[in-house]
Amino acid sequence: MSISCLREVARQKLPLNISDADQVDEARVLMAAGLLVALRVRIPAEDGAGTGVAMIRVLAITAAGRRLLARSGDTSRTWSEAEHSSAAP
Repeated sequence: MSISCLREVARQKLPLNISDADQVDEARVLMAAGLLVALRVRIPAEDGAGTGVAMIRVLAITAAGRRLLARSGDTSRTWSEAEHSSAAP
C-alpha cells in the first residue's frame, strides 16, 4: 500500500481520474484496503480490438483513509472534506 499515493489523492479535487498504469495499480491496492472509494473503468479500444484502457475514478477517501493520513502526519484536507465541513451548522 502506498501512503504517498493516498496523500496525492488527498491533495486533488475529487472526483479524480487516474489512467497511468502504475498509479492505477496503487489505487486498486488502496481500494482493496478500504481507504478509497473508486470505480474501475475500462474504456474500449477505438478499433474494437484489444482490451482498451483501464482507468480508476476516485470518488472519495474513506474514514479509514483519512485516519491513516492523520496518523501519518498529513494535515491536508481533501476537497470533499472541506465541502462537508463548511456545510455543517
